[in-house]
Amino acid sequence: MENLDSYLSEVRKTLGSDRVASASTSSLSQDQTTFPWAARSHAYIRPRSADELVAAVALAGTMRIPLHPMSRARGWGLGGRQPVADAVVLDMSGMSRIVDLDIENCSATIEPGVTFAQLQAALDAKGLAAHVPSFGGPTDASVLANALERGEGTCASGDRFGSLSNLDIVLSTGERINTGFSRWGACSSRASRIHGRPAGPLLDGLVSQSGFGVVASGTVRLAPTHRFATSIIAQIGTDPAALRIVVAKIRHMVRGGLVEAHDVAFWDSAKRLSTLVQRRATGTVGTTTETPADIGWAASLIVRDDYQAVMQARIKAVYDELHGVAALSLATDRTPDGRRVPTPLTGFSDGQNVRSCYAAKLSEPGDTLDPERDRCGFLWACPVLPFSADALLGVVAKLEPPRDKRVFAALGVQAVSMSALHGYVSIAWDRDEHGSDSVAMDFHDRVFAELCRDGYLPYRLAHPSIQACPDADPNWATVVGRLRSALDPAGILASGRVAGLAYADARDDTL
Repeated sequence: MENLDSYLSEVRKTLGSDRVASASTSSLSQDQTTFPWAARSHAYIRPRSADELVAAVALAGTMRIPLHPMSRARGWGLGGRQPVADAVVLDMSGMSRIVDLDIENCSATIEPGVTFAQLQAALDAKGLAAHVPSFGGPTDASVLANALERGEGTCASGDRFGSLSNLDIVLSTGERINTGFSRWGACSSRASRIHGRPAGPLLDGLVSQSGFGVVASGTVRLAPTHRFATSIIAQIGTDPAALRIVVAKIRHMVRGGLVEAHDVAFWDSAKRLSTLVQRRATGTVGTTTETPADIGWAASLIVRDDYQAVMQARIKAVYDELHGVAALSLATDRTPDGRRVPTPLTGFSDGQNVRSCYAAKLSEPGDTLDPERDRCGFLWACPVLPFSADALLGVVAKLEPPRDKRVFAALGVQAVSMSALHGYVSIAWDRDEHGSDSVAMDFHDRVFAELCRDGYLPYRLAHPSIQACPDADPNWATVVGRLRSALDPAGILASGRVAGLAYADARDDTL
């Protein structure tokens, strides 16, 4: 990469030598990812402030050095720390300030390195009047990166990108823009705390799943913590007729407002088993010999309210709807004597879904889960599905894995409206098993292509899915290419991130 040594030398002068590491000396291995990928990380830059970030990005723009922004590198199964194309990694994990925490208005302004656990602990220390909508990923993941990548959480604030505003964006030109009311200076603080959509064009979406700019901070809307919260698990079983009845009834509950859409999830048998990981290859899960065909489908619903009488009525209504077609059980976030304990119901993400990355490993993971370090093969496909049982059954029918290698596929979905489900197709294998990488990648390509052919198009893309996407409309690609060139004229930021974007890189061919 031409100019790399000169660039790193200049960054060392500006940020300090301890903020720059070559790929050969960094503790972050360029080869650690959960699927085979050829792109290289040539070095790591670690700014600790927005000013340092601006300096590193502007210098890269001037010297035409490709950059791959990274917050906490916890997007396991999507790409993690691995760039899409060869680049210098811009590691922002050290930018971890909670800039502002407004409990009354349920908002937090944070930097990219702020984790779910860190923000939740700060809210807990203030009495837990508000919380971070929980999710299944690792608790040391970046809240801001998860929102920019359109990750989902529970409750009405679970649409993290929809709850994001006031982005401080750094461009490769050295410019900084704020997408919120802050463009009007000192008089903007009151409006910024309570509203995220000022008059004029909204630019937030231009940096979501694009890398067209680097986000130095942003404001996330928090969830108010209700006095009562209960999780209802519906064991549906293996009968497709029962699944159709339950899905239809739960969709009716969402449509009628009895349950918030983001508080509804469904899992197939394989997904439920994949978080129990213990010598799966021999068919043994814990002390049982259950297989995916035995355990069946399940759904979960969360009911919340500030008023006990209303809460009880909500729970009774759910029971009345589902009684007789599913076995129901309840879990709360309170002990028998009424004390509230940390659970996902009030924002304490437990990270247990990460265990599904180990579904093909012969031994159970330890307490510290790191799928990249442990050579887990893992890949997501993320289709948008209709809110229907037939859609769920149709996807599962595509997930019969190849029989010559241990490749495990599973489906979980979360409702995002009364009409749509976000699907999470997980593909797991053991990267230490000879030949398993190629088998798993072929399996992913087949499943992804079949999903797209059926109209189940993606809302989020792992690296291998980017090139596999159907061709974009030429006018869309042309216009988005112009926007990218306007924001990043040097063409250095997150090259190759956007599927269907056939723009000509402004970078020299020698890079």
